[in-house]
Amino acid sequence: MTNRRVLRVPVYGVDERFWRFHGIAEPSGDSTRDRDALVSPALASEIGAEAGSAVLVRVERPTAVPH
Repeated sequence: MTNRRVLRVPVYGVDERFWRFHGIAEPSGDSTRDRDALVSPALASEIGAEAGSAVLVRVERPTAVPH
């Protein structure tokens, strides 16, 4: 674990409908099971993540008043 942080990274929750809508073949294998993530090569490099690494994602709760 590297304890590196990156702020303001877009996070998208998608399922098989996302891939189908965009006409892209859904990634196969173990990379898309529940609670797994696909991370861009640039982000992976910045945080020192490799295939199989644990990555903690914190997402701000939506509020009625913007911060």
